[in-house]
Amino acid sequence: MRLKSFNLRGYSFPLVFRTLFLIKCVCLCDFMYFPSIEETRLAEARGQNPEVPSFEQRVETVEQTRTLRRSQDIEYLEALNRDQQRDQEREAQRLSLECSEEAAQLMEERRLNALLERRSRLCPEPLDGFRIQLKYCDGSMKSRRFLPTQSLQNLMDYAGNDDSASEIFWLSMPSAGTRLSSTMTGTLEEHNLTTPCTLFVQWLEGEEVEQIRFNSPNPESNIDEWPEAHPPL
Repeated sequence: MRLKSFNLRGYSFPLVFRTLFLIKCVCLCDFMYFPSIEETRLAEARGQNPEVPSFEQRVETVEQTRTLRRSQDIEYLEALNRDQQRDQEREAQRLSLECSEEAAQLMEERRLNALLERRSRLCPEPLDGFRIQLKYCDGSMKSRRFLPTQSLQNLMDYAGNDDSASEIFWLSMPSAGTRLSSTMTGTLEEHNLTTPCTLFVQWLEGEEVEQIRFNSPNPESNIDEWPEAHPPL
């Protein structure tokens, strides 16, 4: 196949060589310097020829320009990464807030359901029996009679029918070293409740309720089996 050629001052060059020559010229443009019109006029007014930078100066200028562009590119990418990170953090906070609100709503629904169940199970006060007095954290008190053979749940239903009652709560008797959870079962006499006494009612917060629900130990009335109690003053 015969290559196309062109004539340059009497010399014939194949088309491919011409292409390479043009590419080389374009690459050298970065290192070429042409004085501006203002620089030329100023030099002529002074009777001087416009100063043309040396090849080394042109190379240095090109390198400085490239370094500046690389620095600007790096700064842009860093700023972009920071913006993306802030967006991700805001999204994570939004999701966390939604999860917290959903968890709080679920806990409140469980608390109300537990309150309704206690009220539906309330039984009449017996005519005889021993009296148990209950003291609440807001300073209020109430009491009623119970039989030793009654279920502990009857006492829990009576103690936990207050509007502010938590889903799970404690009944404690510090003088006897006893604390009972509203999740316990058995009869009153099985938990050594057979004589008149005073019990402190302690409502529990969300995290405490969740800990008992998912990590509930074997229910015992001995306080040594449970975390330290803090009865209300």
